Amino acid sequence: IGDYILTPDICIERKSIVDLIGSLASGRLFQQCQSMCNTYKHPMLLIEFDEANGFSLQNYSGVSDSVVTTSLQTQLTLITLHFPKLRMIWSQSEYTTANIFHELKKGKEDPDVAAIEGLSKESSITTTEFNHSVINALLKLPGVTSKNYFLLARKFRSLLEISKASQETLSEVLQNKE
Repeated sequence: IGDYILTPDICIERKSIVDLIGSLASGRLFQQCQSMCNTYKHPMLLIEFDEANGFSLQNYSGVSDSVVTTSLQTQLTLITLHFPKLRMIWSQSEYTTANIFHELKKGKEDPDVAAIEGLSKESSITTTEFNHSVINALLKLPGVTSKNYFLLARKFRSLLEISKASQETLSEVLQNKE
């Protein structure tokens, strides 16, 4: 989840413009933002420009067409609306990004590496094995969190199967007492 975990609360997904375009087109950015927002208090998307191309979406090959630029802006607006907790950071170079990270990290505690490794394993399992629409539905159920939904997703084949399960069974699964 995320490219950089600066503190226990701050997670950053870093995208170059080319990577941003590809991630928006494939839907991967939506999934990444969802994972960060479900897991971290302060998720951030850092969009990093290349100094050679300037600080504009219109200076990139494949982005110069105004329709494509408008589409990118629309998609970024939708991401912002869908994930109000997500903060976007615009950086004009790698050097600027390093300074931003330094300022965000200043005076804050280090993240727990073991916890991050556990979250990464859970995230990779859910990203490859489960339907994200079903995960969204699971996360709306009482007692289901971004840290335990994968237990339900592994145990049951459908939402219908979950709805038919007893409260005792659900409690056992969510507490990992299988």
